[in-house]
Parts: sequence; C-alpha cells; structure tokens
Amino acid sequence: MTLTTLHKTRDARYFIIDGISTVDNGRYTNFLMSYLQTRFGQDRVVLTSQPWYTGTRGDEILSALREEHPLPYDWILQNRSDHLTRIIIPALEQGKLVVQRRGPYSTFAFDRVEPVELSNRLSIHHRMEAHDLEIILDDPAETAHHLLKADHEPQGHSLDTLQTIEALTAA
Repeated sequence: MTLTTLHKTRDARYFIIDGISTVDNGRYTNFLMSYLQTRFGQDRVVLTSQPWYTGTRGDEILSALREEHPLPYDWILQNRSDHLTRIIIPALEQGKLVVQRRGPYSTFAFDRVEPVELSNRLSIHHRMEAHDLEIILDDPAETAHHLLKADHEPQGHSLDTLQTIEALTAA
C-alpha cells in the first residue's frame, strides 16, 4: 500500500500525531502547531484532525452515535476522503505546514477492526498523503485501562469485557 506525494509543493510539510485516545495526543498536536506558528508564521500552519462529526457524513455519524445506532464504517471513510479533498490536499498544494491529529495509521487500525469492502479501503489509502513526520504515542496497558474506565463508566458504558489487563491487550 503506497501513500502519495502528488499534491505536495516543495515547501509543504505534513506532520501527524497519532496514538490511542488515552495519551492526549491533542495536547502534543497543539504544542507542535504552536512551535511551527512561532517559527514560520500563523498563516503558514494548518491544524486539523481526522473528522468524525464534520464532512460529508458528519451529521449522520453524530446522530448515529447519539441514538446508539450502528455506525457504518463507510461513513467514516467518506468523511476522511472528504477531509483529504477539502483540507489536506489544498493546504499541501499551497505549501502549508499541516499538523494533523490522527492520520493514516488510525484509519489502518480501524480497518483491522471493522469489515470494510476492500475497494473502499484501497480508495482512501491510495489518496492519503505521505507524511513527513508521524509521532505515534502510546500508554502502558494498565494506564490505558484505568483511563478508559474513568472516562466511560460514569457515562454508564461498561467495560465488563475488559476486566483484566490481559483482556485489554488481547482486544
């Protein structure tokens, strides 16, 4: 599977900070963005993240999550494709420095979980830009389990299937 560099100008750079939800990758993304804005100017830096509630299917995704309906993974792929077309590719064509929270590895990880039609997978992955730097953040399994429980149990979301660290790491 090959990522493309067709849309980049010589001065464009694409940075991604990725990782599991418990590592607060947004904080690191904002830190990198602030540094780049200070060094190269605010108008040169674009901050973005993989879309959930924005894009072509954003309203439908939000509604499905609120109503606890099944969420077709194709909707997420359509949003990511729209994100590439509307935000990433134009910014790179203009020579911008793009800082993105979550990127191709998140998409690949979701593909491993959800059964997605092969042609849909390939169409989005072939359109993804090759990044200049990707930082993948991780937490120890025990920390991730503790943070997930703290986030989800007060909302009534049970983690019964993740009773032990072994279950968490095997999931």
